[in-house]
Amino acid sequence: MCYNLTILQKHYTTFTTVPTRRPVVNISVAFIVLTLAAFILFPSGYIIQTPGPAYNVLGKSQDTGKAMIQIKDDNGSSTSNSSTASSKTSDNTDDGAIILLTVSVRGGPGSYMNSLFVAPYLLDKEAEILPVEVVYRVGISGDEAHEEVATQMDESQHTSVTAAVSLLQKQWQYALDPDTVKIAIDDVGGPSAGLAFALGIIQKTGVEDLARGRTIATTGAVDDEGNVLPIGGVQQKMEAATKKGAQILLVPEDNYAMLHDIPDSLKVIPVATLSDAVQALVK
Repeated sequence: MCYNLTILQKHYTTFTTVPTRRPVVNISVAFIVLTLAAFILFPSGYIIQTPGPAYNVLGKSQDTGKAMIQIKDDNGSSTSNSSTASSKTSDNTDDGAIILLTVSVRGGPGSYMNSLFVAPYLLDKEAEILPVEVVYRVGISGDEAHEEVATQMDESQHTSVTAAVSLLQKQWQYALDPDTVKIAIDDVGGPSAGLAFALGIIQKTGVEDLARGRTIATTGAVDDEGNVLPIGGVQQKMEAATKKGAQILLVPEDNYAMLHDIPDSLKVIPVATLSDAVQALVK
């Protein structure tokens, strides 16, 4: 059999050009490997916020079994009132519930969450991906961040008591000794529980039935004067309120515009003060 040598030479020449492409291929593979290594080895620089647990402040701690809000009388015994849910569990009840909303945060100081972990949350409609600096101070350590959110929770308890005591005296002429109020909640940090605690204290005194058989979800920091201050993660907290079956969600006035896709089943009410929140629930 005869071969056309010219054609064979062309085929041979074409074949021998393949090795000249290998450096390009090798460079591409090396780039991919280095990129994946960077995604795996280095922190992403972002945190992920998702809807967190929700707690009924009128009920009991699931960890300790004790009431989250206790008001002691002169004899040191806890007060009770038929219009409160003080003897109930942390689940919703026929008497209603005042829900403290939280967000779960992944990443941040002390965490080495890499970008591969972050990537799937890009498709999660309930998740919000934020630069670490939006939530935490630049340069803060993991231990410092933990201590800071714990301190914020302690301060929120103190200011909620002060604000509730002031409004009780002003609106109902009810004198409540702040030293008789004790708030206990586990594994929750940050400042945004203040509004829930203040409303829970008012409900616990029995001067007004704020819940009225409803599930009232709340978020917002409260200062000593009763102003409701903006907080973070409001969209994720709305998702948590919806999952908890809340009919009403109270949010700081400054956070209201940040909400989107509000479900028809949920009435969202922006409030600027603790008094506004009370009026919204009793009218």
